[in-house]
Amino acid sequence: LRTTEDKAGLTAPCTGCGSLVTVPEASPGIDWPESQDVDPASATGDELDEFKNCPMCGEQIRARATRCRYCGENLVGRDPTTLQLQPHRGQLILGLSIGSLVMCGFCGIVGLALSITSWVMASQDLAAMDEGRMDPSGRGLTRAGRIIARIQIVLLVLGVLAYIGFIAIMLISNPNAFQ
Repeated sequence: LRTTEDKAGLTAPCTGCGSLVTVPEASPGIDWPESQDVDPASATGDELDEFKNCPMCGEQIRARATRCRYCGENLVGRDPTTLQLQPHRGQLILGLSIGSLVMCGFCGIVGLALSITSWVMASQDLAAMDEGRMDPSGRGLTRAGRIIARIQIVLLVLGVLAYIGFIAIMLISNPNAFQ
């Protein structure tokens, strides 16, 4: 993030992702070298092999760059193995949610267990995606799985209430039915 020192402590939108971040205080004594990026569209031939994606914003930058020219992220001393995002589990969560909906008709308790499991997993995964620890490409599948799990739980609760209501109506209409 490039800005003047008088903006320290204020919030500003991140140039990479658009989320609000607090502008940090200037670090005295640290003189970050300017990035030596060139526009990848103007590069020719073998120069294209010298580009990589910024681990923070995903824009193409030179492989030897010390700072991203788009988001200002410091790339010095970063271990590329720690920058890998966890793979999303969108298909698994969606499958669990659909399975819970199917199982609800056969065995309600199994359907309820699958729904709760998929709801918890989806909430954890969406939080990890929001924090930048998980691949966000599965956000749609994960949201769909969470919605289906919620619907299934509501349907199960309504079914149990309807069953209890049916028993209550039977008892009221014929009090001697269970004697």
